[in-house]
Amino acid sequence: MRPMHTRTVRGPAALLLAAAALLAGSAPAAAQSLLASRGLGYVNPPIDGRARALGGAALALPGGGLSLINPAAISALPAPAITVAFQPDFYTSSLPGQDSDGSTARFPLLNAVFPFGTRWTFSAGFGSYLDQTWAVENQDTLSLPGRDVAIVDRFTSRGGVTRIRAGAAYSFTERLSVGVGGDLYTGSVRDTLSRRFARGDTVPGSTDLLATSYTTEWQYRALGASLGVRWVPTDALNLAASVTAGGTLEGRPASDDDSVSVGRDYTLPLTFDVGASGRVTPGALVVLNAQWAGWSAADEDLARVGGARDSWMVAGGVELGPSTPEERSFPLRLGARYATLPFRWGPASADAAFPSEKALTAGLGARLAGGAAQVDLGGERGWRGGGDSVLDESYWRMTLSLTLLGR
Repeated sequence: MRPMHTRTVRGPAALLLAAAALLAGSAPAAAQSLLASRGLGYVNPPIDGRARALGGAALALPGGGLSLINPAAISALPAPAITVAFQPDFYTSSLPGQDSDGSTARFPLLNAVFPFGTRWTFSAGFGSYLDQTWAVENQDTLSLPGRDVAIVDRFTSRGGVTRIRAGAAYSFTERLSVGVGGDLYTGSVRDTLSRRFARGDTVPGSTDLLATSYTTEWQYRALGASLGVRWVPTDALNLAASVTAGGTLEGRPASDDDSVSVGRDYTLPLTFDVGASGRVTPGALVVLNAQWAGWSAADEDLARVGGARDSWMVAGGVELGPSTPEERSFPLRLGARYATLPFRWGPASADAAFPSEKALTAGLGARLAGGAAQVDLGGERGWRGGGDSVLDESYWRMTLSLTLLGR
């Protein structure tokens, strides 16, 4: 028996068609949410465990924060600080005639802040943006003259787009500050379609059966900017707003000698966020956020894979705990979120084929050493899909973040 060989062919059109065929009749393998396979991927905001536990409301939290939503929020931090977040994710997916589950883990946020004088604060960090990690696999039988051959077809996509930000905030007063951020969106995605044949089905003297793989690798790059404001009209009320422009995301083949793949450009959305938080009692804080993202600007760019629509989100929560950092405090948080998602999953003729997402959230925090060390854990139980989107998913997601202040 002669060994099997592997050949690699590059071409995004073939990959897209093959992936669509696999999704229509195969069992998804362990990976990120299957929504990562639509449009430009699954949109995952770069926020910490405190915001996750409050439904995802990160914009107007008292004491500021290091999430990459409002560039003015860093002005409220009293000292140099660094935060890092870790996020495991478990999902169960249901498609017509099949069920599957999977898991993944990521670091959605790393950010550092450096105050300079009494009015300026600078930051540098990165966070998650578009996740395109997923996989599907299908086992079947291929009928050849005189025999049947067992085959396994598999499509894998690994990678996504990350946001790298350098920011600055200026405090006009202790109650009013503005911030700006320069964003570099960068990343790569490697797509591979492979077919494997059962080794025992290759018989002596017959024509070799070739294990075949098709691979493309894409690199993405875009420049963007953010502007935010933070206003504290009273000790009990925080207001904030931000706007982010993502520019044009350029997708290019990773290899210069790839003469088959053709680069494509995608318009990233203009995104508006508004938020408020109010202390209704000395031990209870209420937080509300809303977001609108103009993803329909990319509808024509993504027409061949289902298109895009504008999306919106509302989130809110309650934090129970002291209003100022103490030697030791352990705030409890509860929240909820509802969002429409930007990329279609289902028949192109059905407006209801765009999925939505809803989640219930909860979490705990720990404020240690007078607030110099902060640990936040946020948990989510969520559901995605609905309408004519065909796909239904439920998920558990945890976000653990650690923040250290250089006091």
